[in-house]
Amino acid sequence: TASSNSGGPYVISWHDSGRHILRIQGATVEGCKSQITADTVNVHINPDPTFTYAAPSKLCLEDSIHFWATKKDYNCVYKWEPEHSFVNNGKPDIWGKAEQLRSMISLTVTDPFGCKATYTKQINTEPCCSVQFPNAFTPNGDDRNDHFRPIFQGYHRFHIFRVTNRWGQTVFETTNTNPYWDGTFNGLPQDMGVYFYYLKYDCGGKVMETKGDLTLIR
Repeated sequence: TASSNSGGPYVISWHDSGRHILRIQGATVEGCKSQITADTVNVHINPDPTFTYAAPSKLCLEDSIHFWATKKDYNCVYKWEPEHSFVNNGKPDIWGKAEQLRSMISLTVTDPFGCKATYTKQINTEPCCSVQFPNAFTPNGDDRNDHFRPIFQGYHRFHIFRVTNRWGQTVFETTNTNPYWDGTFNGLPQDMGVYFYYLKYDCGGKVMETKGDLTLIR
C-alpha cells in the first residue's frame, strides 16, 4: 500500500504499541518531489476483555451468577451481553442470569482512547427441575425442622403451593417464591397427622407439578 503511488486513503495498523512516526513525500510525474511531511501516532494496546465467573458446582437455569473482568481498569467502559441478562453499569464486575441452557456471554471493553476488544464465553447450565420435600416436620419452635418447604436448586417460578388435611380442607396456600408452611391454620397449630401437598411451578420453559404426603409431628 505504501508503494502504490496513489494518494490514498490508507488504512494502517500496527502490531506493537508505542509512538510511531509517519513520513510522507509526494512527487509529480516529472519527478519533482515535495518536502517530507512527518507526524506521530501513539498506538495503545487493546484492553483485556477476558472474564471469569463464580458459580456452584452445579449451575442451574436462571441462577444469578457473579461475573468479573480478569483485569479491572475503572477508566474503561465494560459492556456485558446479552443485555437482557444484565443491568449494565459500565463496571468490570456484575451480576447476571444464565437464561438459557447454553448462554453465550460477551464482554466488550472500551478504553479512554476508544480502543475496543471483545471476549465471548459459553456458560452451560442444567434445568434443575427436580423439587423434593421432606416426609415429615416438627413445628415445635426449636428452630429445627420447624417449616415444611420444597427443597430445590436453581430458580423456579412457583404458581401455587398448597397443603390440605385428610378431609381435603386447604390449611395453607401461597404463590410466594420462597414458600413454606409453619404447621398452623388461621394462626392455630394443626393436629399431628398426615397432610397432603401440591406444588405447581415453572422450570426450563415447562410447567411442572408434584404432589405427595407429609407427616406433622409434635
